[in-house]
Amino acid sequence: DDVVDWGQIESGRMRIDIGRVAPALILHEVAQQATAMVKVGVEVKSIYPSLLPDVQADPTRLKQVLMNLVGNAVKFTASGSITLDAREMDGFLQVSVADTGPGISKQAQSQLFQAYAQESRRVFQENSGNGLGLSISKQFIQMQDGKIWAESEEGKGSTFYFTIPLAD
Repeated sequence: DDVVDWGQIESGRMRIDIGRVAPALILHEVAQQATAMVKVGVEVKSIYPSLLPDVQADPTRLKQVLMNLVGNAVKFTASGSITLDAREMDGFLQVSVADTGPGISKQAQSQLFQAYAQESRRVFQENSGNGLGLSISKQFIQMQDGKIWAESEEGKGSTFYFTIPLAD
């Protein structure tokens, strides 16, 4: 699916359907799926408020971005926690997915959102994947007038953030 999505994005044929979306429902669903996917000893935490403002987004693509971020956190977190959060900030909803995994090297951080970029061949072999999830997520967030970024320190985990405009 990622390869098909990437092909549509590159060719300019990717369509998104932006409308009014209740993000708390999507966050809750993703948190439930994450709980079913994590390794024993990893806790999934949801610390966002139960009432969140609606956003202007494509619900399918918003969920896909969250699943990409949570899926990566699940792959790389052997113990500790994965935390989903969302906060209203300056006309946007800022969503974050934080993990207590191994973190990402400074060199790899500069390539995180590039297609097919992976930290090393060893990481690819151990965790599989095609290297498109983050680049697709970046494109989907940008198509919805948001931004996406990451903060990480080796040995201390990673946090991925994105913003989506609030609904009028």
